[in-house]
Amino acid sequence: MKKNNLLKTLLIIFGVFVILTWIIPSGTYNGSFVQDKVNPIGIFDLFKYPLYTFVTFIQYGMVILAIGIFYGILSKTGVYSKLCDDIVDKIKKKKLFLGITIFSISLLSSIIGSPLILFLFVPFIYDIVILLDYNKKTAFAVSIGSILIGSICSLCGSDIALAAKEIFEISLKKEILVKIILFIMITLLYINLVLSHSNESKEKVKPIFYDKERSKKSALPLKVLMIFTFVVSMLGIYSLKTFGFTFFTDIYNSLMNFDVNGFKLFGNLFKGMSEFGLWSNYDFTVFIIIISIVISWVYTINIKDVFEGIKEGIIKTYKPALYAMASCLIFAVIINNDSNIMETINNFILSKDFSITKTSLATISGSIFYNDYSWLLQGGFGNILVQNGANNYSIIIILSSGLHGLLMMLLPTSVLLTSGLIYTNLDYKEWLKYIWKFILIVFFVIIVISIILVKFL
Repeated sequence: MKKNNLLKTLLIIFGVFVILTWIIPSGTYNGSFVQDKVNPIGIFDLFKYPLYTFVTFIQYGMVILAIGIFYGILSKTGVYSKLCDDIVDKIKKKKLFLGITIFSISLLSSIIGSPLILFLFVPFIYDIVILLDYNKKTAFAVSIGSILIGSICSLCGSDIALAAKEIFEISLKKEILVKIILFIMITLLYINLVLSHSNESKEKVKPIFYDKERSKKSALPLKVLMIFTFVVSMLGIYSLKTFGFTFFTDIYNSLMNFDVNGFKLFGNLFKGMSEFGLWSNYDFTVFIIIISIVISWVYTINIKDVFEGIKEGIIKTYKPALYAMASCLIFAVIINNDSNIMETINNFILSKDFSITKTSLATISGSIFYNDYSWLLQGGFGNILVQNGANNYSIIIILSSGLHGLLMMLLPTSVLLTSGLIYTNLDYKEWLKYIWKFILIVFFVIIVISIILVKFL
């Protein structure tokens, strides 16, 4: 990556955070704020916390590596590239395809949440867009960018809308019309941005998992397995019990409690497997590895090619996996401390009555260090807003989740943005030049909508 802009920016932000720990006292929040003494990060800590980061967030790296292995095996079937070619040949209106893809992925992200798991779609979409002769920025914007757009206005996403529902004890239906309108506005603005900059690439860019070798075998089994993988993955990570749908829970409980002469056959056979809707990153990783094995069996890939596919998948994703973990460096420091400066900052900004300005400032400062919105809410940020914004929960959710999602399109502490940039070998500066105007426009839209809601709610 040119001049390693992404890593430099990440280290600068971490450096600023380290300096702030020497200036701002730490604090804790358990119903009320308690200020502690200054708790600075020392020289030994600079070596210790990267290890904490690796141990705590290795699951992020495992997810990306598993996806790499999945596509590495796909490329060895000899029909993955043929499938890509068939899709490209059927696309007559390229820009219409880009627009529909952006809207579909953004909507899926807004409904499901879990941006890192949605990385499962990225290699496939990226390869298709590159084969349509677009450049890396367009391919990145359509694949990674669309997922991030869905996080700006989460309709019922697990890690945003559902997290806010639990903290503020507010129905998902509350102001749903406003959320839908905001989602449509932002997505259409983003589609306009991508299409207006989607000139075909002047220099040939290679797809990442596309292989020129072809097989005479049918692509139908691969299509079925890919669709099955995508659908099961989404059902696995999203709990439909939120909407009273307990079908998967009932099946899971029945299987796990199935008794044969006092021996729980399936309970022991599938021990360790979480029920649908409650999958962790580890469950998802195991599932993807199993599916990869199934694909290699269906297409009778010899063991040498299987290992070659695994090797290629790891080579193409180990750097994104490492950067996904590295983007959580500050987050790891915060969650491995009983007290931290963010609680002090939150208390300073939010300690009095609710206002759009204060909530915006607290969200922006918090988003720099918390790249997970649900964790941001669980600290003093969410608790203070619960106390001081009782009549404005809908506005708080739209404002805070919107600004947090927007910053995840901009900051190197964003797991998906950082890993995506490394995966596609897109320079961070190029992305900033591409997206900064859109960021400002959407920031203005979110603030204006929040002001209107304050006036009329």
